[in-house]
Amino acid sequence: MESPDITPREESLLPPHPPFVPPNAIPELVKFDHEKRTVMARPSFGSEGRHIQLLTNYFTVNLTAQDQFFCQYKISIKSIDNLAVEGKAIGRKVMDRLYQTYSLELGGKEFAYDGYNSLFTVGFLPQNNFDFTVVLEESTRVPCGSASGENPSFDTRKLSKHSLVAKTLTVQIRYETKIPLSAISLFPGGSETGHTQDVLRVLDMILRQQQARRGCLVVRQSYFDGDPANFTDLGGGVTGCRGFHSCFHATHGGLFLNMGKIDDGKDLPVEVTVFNYFKEKCIELTWSSSLPCLVVGKPKRPIYLPIELCNLISLQRYTKALSSQLRASLVERSRQKPQERIRAVTNAFQKNHYNNEPLISSCGITIEKQLAEIDGRILNAPTLKVGNEEDCFPKNGRWNFTNKRLLQAIPIESWAIVNFSARCDLSHLSREMINCARNKGIIINRPFTIIEENHQYVRMEPAVRVEKMFEEVIKRFPFPPQLLLCVLPEKKNSALYGPWKKKNLHEMGIVNQCISPTRITDHYLTNVLLKINTKLGGINSLLAVEANPSIPLVTDVPTMIVGIGISHVSRGHADLPSVAAAFQHLGEGPLPSFTVIMAQKNHHTKLFQADSAENVPPGTVVDTRIVHPRNYDFYMCSQAGMIGTSRPTHYQVLLDEIGFNPDELQNLVHSLSYVYQRSTSAISVVAPIRYAHLAAHQMSQFIKFEDFSEISSQNGEDGNSVIPEMPKLHEEVRESMFFC
Repeated sequence: MESPDITPREESLLPPHPPFVPPNAIPELVKFDHEKRTVMARPSFGSEGRHIQLLTNYFTVNLTAQDQFFCQYKISIKSIDNLAVEGKAIGRKVMDRLYQTYSLELGGKEFAYDGYNSLFTVGFLPQNNFDFTVVLEESTRVPCGSASGENPSFDTRKLSKHSLVAKTLTVQIRYETKIPLSAISLFPGGSETGHTQDVLRVLDMILRQQQARRGCLVVRQSYFDGDPANFTDLGGGVTGCRGFHSCFHATHGGLFLNMGKIDDGKDLPVEVTVFNYFKEKCIELTWSSSLPCLVVGKPKRPIYLPIELCNLISLQRYTKALSSQLRASLVERSRQKPQERIRAVTNAFQKNHYNNEPLISSCGITIEKQLAEIDGRILNAPTLKVGNEEDCFPKNGRWNFTNKRLLQAIPIESWAIVNFSARCDLSHLSREMINCARNKGIIINRPFTIIEENHQYVRMEPAVRVEKMFEEVIKRFPFPPQLLLCVLPEKKNSALYGPWKKKNLHEMGIVNQCISPTRITDHYLTNVLLKINTKLGGINSLLAVEANPSIPLVTDVPTMIVGIGISHVSRGHADLPSVAAAFQHLGEGPLPSFTVIMAQKNHHTKLFQADSAENVPPGTVVDTRIVHPRNYDFYMCSQAGMIGTSRPTHYQVLLDEIGFNPDELQNLVHSLSYVYQRSTSAISVVAPIRYAHLAAHQMSQFIKFEDFSEISSQNGEDGNSVIPEMPKLHEEVRESMFFC
């Protein structure tokens, strides 16, 4: 029976009706053999390109005692009333005190502790099971009395002091399993055992523990030293701390220690060294009651402290979000040229004295002190086609449209400029843009109108300002314009951007371009016109192998290259219905062949030229030594690094049903970095992925300023939160590259 309330859209999302089953049918039990999918193995290595000698931020690790092994023990920490004690901080304190007290009982063996319930040693402990009693002294705050000798000018009810209180805990140690280090030596040959990742995890744990004992702040696989030389002032009372990433990698060339300096604001989890503490005894000070105090405690029970009595403790994390200005300052100050980065990494390695770490040396592990040398190849840049069938040959990953025309320029017949109170000479902007467009082969008319925002609307809400502007656009235009050029007052993070994009793309179906020019130059206007021409359906440049179809395997059959940005829904949220609806029944006939490649930028591998202080050339590819011993992966640096140190993209081929050989695939990936229509330079990742990110960001702007608090507080029948539906694109722009 069909529900009368179901909508056609909801009905399309329902599964098909089950097939008819005769009433006297006898069910047959069928055992399903689920195919276990594994990541494809490397077919061979690439060979095309010019050879180049490289350095990488990997240190070679030598393993001499391959018969050694780690022993894993389970840890249970309980109070005297048999309640479990949890938490990394107290767990480490307890285990440190245990070693200080019972090192003889443990045979003098040092251990690595994960902070939870596992302990690892090199070789066996004297016995499999231990039960220890640990007395831990904790600092507890108690109220100060009037006889405490404190300054009588303070209200003693507001003061407290610290007292050491003994806490008795019981620790159980139980043997669990043995992890042989020989699993690492087998891995480079492609024989990965179940213990390979376990060995790497224990080795990384030893690094974290050693860094923590040095007084560093450890955050996952990164650590931050309290050396004042690592601090940089970002402004606004915020201090940035330079950190390093270190971990072991088992690769095609053996075991390596990867050390990298954290250089990206997204990867830098420690931004500020802020924490308030005050002296145990308040000295007598004179201050004015009008001076500010620090507010500590809870919001409902604030405690006010004279700022004269407070100091700052180093290496305390600042967990609040940074402003866009501070974030930009953080990224800017984190950049380093290749040679500066090499010095920073090698100095950090020497400072850590890893070869003197007892647990590492007892494993028979020694780490070489110089960066590892690897072989790389430089692929030739692809030839591009521009206007008038002219060939364009990129140099050092770059090209330009000086004295060149766009390949397919779309005429701009009806357009307008709207200005949201930005200080910009719109007449000058219009003239320069028309001249630049005509030089690039774009036939463009004068703007139909120029609209300045009424100053009385400036202080209104962004959505209201956008509505007022469109009232004026509709009033002046007898028909929908082909293009709206919008001048915003702020270059980034303008509150008008989201409402403006939603109004144009969701409601009106008008192609638009937002700008916030500081200087109107030919280079700036060329970049703007590249975006506009692409949004209107034009093509700025094309690979020469596309113009005369000759891409191996791709041009043999109809092929679609799709970029996808992957994210995981938060706990308690169901998959989006639109995602499930995207996978429709393909019908009868042969299924298309798939090649699935994952591109990763968030890693810590860096490449350096062995004989030059410059960044590696664009087109540099590495598919030996530091790659996976079995899986099909490679590193490629397709962009020209102009600022800081270039970061290669790590491409991992998960599936290749099309059947590319390594040279064909690497050249295709390299070429796809040159087809990004917004730019006249090769980008660091293939264009389809960058387009996917742009489209996702553009759609996120639609809902950035919406209020979904009421919707998100509702739950569906299955208990999952109701996900607001994404606004749909207008049919006039639905098939355009609106995000470009």
